[in-house]
Amino acid sequence: LLDDISATGARLRLERPPAIDTIAMLRFHDLQLYGTVVWSQGLDCGFRFDRPLDPEDMRGMLWIVQNREAYERICRDSHAQEWSRGIWE
Repeated sequence: LLDDISATGARLRLERPPAIDTIAMLRFHDLQLYGTVVWSQGLDCGFRFDRPLDPEDMRGMLWIVQNREAYERICRDSHAQEWSRGIWE
């Protein structure tokens, strides 16, 4: 779960957060963001990107964080549309 995002990193909530200094990749739609876990506490961890995030990508991710219910509804609707096209085409 993406809890917060900035140009340089993100706060993530995970079932099993990785250890501090773990190098990882955050996949988000078409984005693949490489970075390092810089802190970990309970289920939350801080992920610092290797390169600053493009402003447009950051705005899109921030919108999702702030509008989680609307985003989940959009995803459900698009999956249903893809499924129906696959069945009928």
